[in-house]
Amino acid sequence: MVINFGRTNFLSSPLPLSSGPPTRVDLDLTPDPSWPITYRRLSTPAGHKVWYNVGTLCAFKIVDNKEVSLKDFRKLGDQMLVFTDGSCTDGLIGTSVVLYIDHTHVATLCYYLGSAEHHTVFKAEAVGLILAARLQITRPETSFPASILVDNQVVIRSGERPTAKPGHYLLLHFRNLMHQLHEEKDSSREDVMVRWIAGHQEVKGNKVADREAKLAVKGEAKSSPRHKLPSALQKHLPRRIPALK
Repeated sequence: MVINFGRTNFLSSPLPLSSGPPTRVDLDLTPDPSWPITYRRLSTPAGHKVWYNVGTLCAFKIVDNKEVSLKDFRKLGDQMLVFTDGSCTDGLIGTSVVLYIDHTHVATLCYYLGSAEHHTVFKAEAVGLILAARLQITRPETSFPASILVDNQVVIRSGERPTAKPGHYLLLHFRNLMHQLHEEKDSSREDVMVRWIAGHQEVKGNKVADREAKLAVKGEAKSSPRHKLPSALQKHLPRRIPALK
């Protein structure tokens, strides 16, 4: 089901994890085919209803191998770099993002997901994308072009075309936050690229993100303050279906 909506408060604010379909009451408007933004509703395996933008909101790039990845990174001239990393340590899962401006570390966000019995590293990586978008929206230093650097190819490919697979609903929240970023910062899809960067390379931002992710698995106390997180992460994430009793 595809409906076109105008630019409203609904589009410029993060969606709750289990939002229902928007109604005229929610949006205070009637859908009109002339409006330019196309949205679609996805029902996830856990029964969540999520609305998301089906347009391309950023560029994605995966190179051939680790060596090319490192060379590609060294050629980057972007002033703004956001490194993400998800970690599973001792059966616990967390994620972090670190923001660099002009090669200086200026901000970090962390999030504790919980036990690996209930969550996956894929979800941690998807949460990393959400936090990366959040940092770009909220930081006054945000500039373009910008790169989000991820060491997980699966989450990058999934970010291009989210489906109803477990954990993909988080990528829809990422897409909605990217739309919010473009609205608030007057940017476009050409201004932000999600890039694959091989893990465990001698890249300072990568190493810092890895260190912070390993700290994030130590419990909820290691998560960033609630007010700094997007609304989608201000409560516990749903457990994966096989773990539910």
